[in-house]
Amino acid sequence: MVFAERYTKICKSLGWVPRRHIVRVLDTLNEIRRDYYKSPIIVKLPTGYGKTAITLTLSTLAIDGKTDDWIRVIHVLPMRSIVNDIASNLNSWLKKLGYKIEVAKQHMGSRMSPFFSKKGAVVTTLDTFVLNLYKAPAIEISKLVKLGYAHYELSRANIYSAAVLLDEFHLFVDVGFEKRSNGLYNREIKSLASTLAAVHALCKAGVPTILCTATLPSKILKLVKYTLRDSKLNDQCIISYDSPDDIFESERKAKILHLQVIDEKDWIKYIKNPKHKVLLVFNKVSRAVKAYYELRDAGLKPLLLHGRLLEGEKEKRIKELDKSNLVVATQVVEAGIDKSFDVLITDPCPIDRLVQRIGRIARKKDSKSGEIYIIDVKEEAYSGVYNKELTEKSIYFVKHKLDGISIGKLDLEMLMLDGIEGVYNKIVSESNLRNEIRKRIKVLRDLDEQPLLTKTDARRMLERFRGITDSFGLVSVFDSKRVLENVKNIYEFSVGVSENRALSILRDERLVVKIINGKPLIKEINPEKILEEVKEKPLSLILLESGIEGLATKRIDDEVGLI
Repeated sequence: MVFAERYTKICKSLGWVPRRHIVRVLDTLNEIRRDYYKSPIIVKLPTGYGKTAITLTLSTLAIDGKTDDWIRVIHVLPMRSIVNDIASNLNSWLKKLGYKIEVAKQHMGSRMSPFFSKKGAVVTTLDTFVLNLYKAPAIEISKLVKLGYAHYELSRANIYSAAVLLDEFHLFVDVGFEKRSNGLYNREIKSLASTLAAVHALCKAGVPTILCTATLPSKILKLVKYTLRDSKLNDQCIISYDSPDDIFESERKAKILHLQVIDEKDWIKYIKNPKHKVLLVFNKVSRAVKAYYELRDAGLKPLLLHGRLLEGEKEKRIKELDKSNLVVATQVVEAGIDKSFDVLITDPCPIDRLVQRIGRIARKKDSKSGEIYIIDVKEEAYSGVYNKELTEKSIYFVKHKLDGISIGKLDLEMLMLDGIEGVYNKIVSESNLRNEIRKRIKVLRDLDEQPLLTKTDARRMLERFRGITDSFGLVSVFDSKRVLENVKNIYEFSVGVSENRALSILRDERLVVKIINGKPLIKEINPEKILEEVKEKPLSLILLESGIEGLATKRIDDEVGLI
């Protein structure tokens, strides 16, 4: 069956208008089938274009047994906060189409398909995906570290019999984030190297692989091409918005957005119409919480959403986004969450991230206008989060090219995409990135391809590179009150934090969580040995080796999370 035919049938059943460039993606997938999928397809299309429909289409083909090329679709995302929303949308669409199968969500807080065995579709995170691919299955990472074994070939077999879609690919790149070095750990390249190594492995094995993005700079695209130079990647396999989609353009151009740079002390004045849905995005949790309190004290009812809320509370609030007219958030809403707002008030950030934030505005089909206010703040609002030079160049572009503009949504996005090229071309060195990731990619390729390299080598690789994605080093911090209550799933009452923050909590509180005879217990320890060991390997591995599930703290507040 021609893949695009299935897509158009789905659109007719769901009342959608088929997107011209989604049809191109599926036609291209049909074409490269002749070469056994030896090339990935890179999809660079605007925000809100409907790229998730690709996963829906391919998963229905698998469910119906209409293809022998894949048994399931694995949809890979950069953040857990997006996984639940994408899975919920897919489940809703499948139900409307008459399917009774449930899409599996797989990450630390949801273990519906730990080895990716589910037929149809699995939605997962990048860290879970690459660990499962590189012989260190996420669900058994504790066994691997403590006991030296893991059933890694099961998850690898399920990956190699799937179609893989790497969504929000620009967020795997991390070039716009602040660069921090710690031995061999470099946040700027870790996820990028692992993703490119994975794409190379998948294409070499003939796994249908699609990379989706809205804001991939040309320098990063060149790096992708170079890394995959021995695949059959060519211009035909790069689908961009290079020709009009008349219906989409008419919808977008009818949406007029006004953009304005505002003074920091004035941001609360721009929450004017109580009927408008307003989204505030801050770069740091501390700034988001401060704004949340200000709004609450002003008699408003904001919904707070950030990455350091308890897992269960975070999932609950994501479900409540549709009901709230005032949302205060961090980067967790930047991509993938399919919600529409009328007004955006945001901290400055690199321009590609700003495109994603603006993509949350006027997403509904009947939305006619939207307002965007960028807060003119001092460096402290983004220092330690985003690259200083990249953010400053982006702020300069916005102030000199966009401040005060009222323009159609698609035209604004195209202007900003031009800005992305100008900003990144001045700052990012393709050759430096190429040199930095080469060694990592070689190690990962060897681990994937050499049958004599096993779980022991996977563990050594994790120690050497301090994990293979940004979030590998995250440490679970549990709410000590809930652990003592013997709740059924303690991970609902945990927060994932960076290694540096975890070390600070460990020094101050000295409390860890262990599972003994199936029950979680809090133990007080002397952290000196761990603090010494962390110079050589990641804290997350040290804790696992010691049989420690994570840290415990009294600092987690049910309302605002861990500050």
